[in-house]
Amino acid sequence: MESATAKPPKEPSNWRQNAKRSCECAEFSQFLQDPKEQVHRLSVRKERRRHLHYIIQEHRCDLTHVTERRGSPQTLVCTKTKATYEVKLAQYNLDVKHLAELRGLCAELN
Repeated sequence: MESATAKPPKEPSNWRQNAKRSCECAEFSQFLQDPKEQVHRLSVRKERRRHLHYIIQEHRCDLTHVTERRGSPQTLVCTKTKATYEVKLAQYNLDVKHLAELRGLCAELN
C-alpha cells in the first residue's frame, strides 16, 4: 500500500487520448490525437454515429458523447474528459486514507 501511495497520479497535461484506432474514421482519430481540442462535432449518418458510440464504449475512451438532433445528418458531439485520471486520483486518496488508518491501528497496538 505504501508503494501505491508513494506519489499521486499525474494529471494529463493535454487532451490527447491514447485509444487504439480500430476504425478508419480519420476525423474521429484526429480528434482523439489532438492535444488541444476538447470538443468536436461530427455530422454523420445514424449508422456512423452508432459505430462511433460502439468504438467509444469498447475502447473506454475518456469521452462523453451526445447526439444533437437537428439537421441532417445529425451531429455527434464528443467531449474529452479526464475520467480515467479522476478514478485513479480517487483511488489514490482512498489508499492514502486507508494507509493512515492502518498506521494508526499499528501505533495503538505498539
